Amino acid sequence: VIAMQYMFTGMFMALVGGFMAYVFRMQLAFPGINVPGFGMVSMGEYNALVTNHGTIMIFWVAMPVLLAAFGNYLIPLMVGADDMVFPKINRLSFQVFFVSTIVILASLVVEGGGFAGAWTAYPPLSANETYNLTPLGSTLWVIGVGLEFVAFLLGGINFITTLMNSRAPGMRAFDVPLVVWMIVVASILFMLSVGPLLAGAIMLIFDQTLGTGFFNPATGGDPILWQHLFWFFGHPEVYVVLLPAMGVVIEIIATFSRKKVFGYRIVIFTVVATGVLSFFVWAHHQFIAGIDPRMANIFTITTLLISVPIAELCFVYIATLYGGSIRLTTPMLWALAFVAEFLIGGVTGIFLGAAGSDIYFHDTGWGDSTGGSPTTRASPSLRATDSRTSGCSRRFRCWSCWPRSSSSSTTATRRGAPVRRPRRTPGRPTRWSGPPSRPHRTATGAPTTCRSSTGALTNSACRIAWTTTGRRTNPPDETPDAPHALAFAFFPQPHTPEVAGAVGRPRVPADPGGVG
Repeated sequence: VIAMQYMFTGMFMALVGGFMAYVFRMQLAFPGINVPGFGMVSMGEYNALVTNHGTIMIFWVAMPVLLAAFGNYLIPLMVGADDMVFPKINRLSFQVFFVSTIVILASLVVEGGGFAGAWTAYPPLSANETYNLTPLGSTLWVIGVGLEFVAFLLGGINFITTLMNSRAPGMRAFDVPLVVWMIVVASILFMLSVGPLLAGAIMLIFDQTLGTGFFNPATGGDPILWQHLFWFFGHPEVYVVLLPAMGVVIEIIATFSRKKVFGYRIVIFTVVATGVLSFFVWAHHQFIAGIDPRMANIFTITTLLISVPIAELCFVYIATLYGGSIRLTTPMLWALAFVAEFLIGGVTGIFLGAAGSDIYFHDTGWGDSTGGSPTTRASPSLRATDSRTSGCSRRFRCWSCWPRSSSSSTTATRRGAPVRRPRRTPGRPTRWSGPPSRPHRTATGAPTTCRSSTGALTNSACRIAWTTTGRRTNPPDETPDAPHALAFAFFPQPHTPEVAGAVGRPRVPADPGGVG
């Protein structure tokens, strides 16, 4: 019964999250018109739809269906138990989950609307209502996510204990079906990784409601701290939802190939190794967040290493198919499509897992695969350069701050846009990483210059980009000039005639004052 409750709640939330995707995709396809079934999409509503779609599909669809529903249904059935070891805790787990569902849905209809700070909730966008413009919705969002975590902690206790203590007589650990192994390993990963994020969620609520500054650089906090806490949980979370699905696929392939699984014990050891390595790859989501490049090299190595056991699992799928009496039933077709799509997607991870290439691929169509959350994609793209090549003193500079002086740079062309390459001076190495993908823009859509002659950040878009990317010195004033400045990063804007070129993307006019 509890498995069905999780399943149907997840299916209902899938409809809610799918409707949100329909609305903001229609807005992207046909900006400025009424979306059928919703109406006109405002900037705040667009941000809230993107944020809550991502949140719901991960925490209220993938986890309850793949982990909780399949776990509650398959574990007792496959290990020969009558029920879970702790049925009352199991019931409490769903009740807490259902309360979290009500809270996250209620956050969409409170005053100010649903949380609009992206599902990764990067501060200061999530911690400061001046930026996200949803003071009540953001707090309810954090509470809802926290309750959902508590529910799955209770469920994980049940899964692990049931497998350990309630197996049928004579069933050894290596007799347990692989899908059960993968669900239990996923539960262990969740329980070991969620603690730091729960602590971060409490700090985030304090920042939102009590005015503390755990993630505010103006008061000595560090916005990058949230990224570390979130992604330390976030990458094992990838395998929390992936491993149960891979377990289901391997059981389907073995059944409709009429063969035993190739390398049963190898699969178990591979899954355990994948779980261990998943705790050492989280910073590949932060390659453009300003982390130390030397640490980025280490996380590049661990990211490439974790592809080895996953590739081994794909080999097991193919080896199980080889020589079998294959029946192309509907479940088998879905399983084969999973293997093919997983292989295609996994190949891109070789490029995206390397910091040197990911910096360029980020904020593109590939950037979605390596931690390119809506928050980081929404912020103007930033690149690492040598601050000595321009008047901008920051290590990370926007397109508006790119050097334009002909005495210090040469001009080249890339994709129809002007590119400035700093000259190489003997004995003074420079680094050039190419132009960011788009300039900062004001509420009118026109490019802006980040800095005045005094070196201060001159508009809210630059301020938000400054804090989002975790700069720790000389924090700017946190009061934005335009209330909806950040929404324009999500919201498609028409180019004004003075900046729109005949072809290609708009060119940024030279700074008349020579600043930046």
